[in-house]
Amino acid sequence: MSSLEQRIEKLEKQARFYKLGFFGLCLIITAMTTMAAQMPAADIDAQVITCTELRVLGEDNKPAVIIFGAEGGNVGVYNTEEKLVAGIGTGERGGYVETYDNEEKMVADMKAGVRGGVLSIYNDREKTVSRLFAVEFGGSIDLANNQGENVVDIYSGEFGGVSILANTEGLEVVQLRADGAGHGEVSLWDRNNFGRTLTPFAWYRWQR
Repeated sequence: MSSLEQRIEKLEKQARFYKLGFFGLCLIITAMTTMAAQMPAADIDAQVITCTELRVLGEDNKPAVIIFGAEGGNVGVYNTEEKLVAGIGTGERGGYVETYDNEEKMVADMKAGVRGGVLSIYNDREKTVSRLFAVEFGGSIDLANNQGENVVDIYSGEFGGVSILANTEGLEVVQLRADGAGHGEVSLWDRNNFGRTLTPFAWYRWQR
């Protein structure tokens, strides 16, 4: 076989190789295009994942964390029984954080209020038994009985601290406060709204 024939045969082999390679490349491109078209609506790149809901599953394949967008961002954390035990989200005035027991009863929450933050504690009946929040002149603490009725209010007033105690009927029976002159006062009432106020000066009896 002459050198010319050998060269022609070699070129023919190379041409067949290139044809096979080109055909394989076309198949790969087609497969990648098809897979991309069938991917879910999530937009994924090296740094950003865009979706409307993201679920993180635990070892038992049950949801452990769910992140979703509904009236703002929300995050739910679940225990192994798929019960909601904590939540972070957006509320009427801003963000909030909630915690629940294993029966999905709320035990505490923290949120944005009218004048600042509000922290609430709940009993096993889901009644508010304690609140810590911001008011016009500073901070305030409310304590309630198991029915959710306020029995103690402590807050920062215009002239200083104020503490109010109520009876089981919700009637104010004791008040401690600072007056505008900087003096302290203690007021006591009976269940019929008759009472006395103790100041650094004389006692006097009065009716509300």
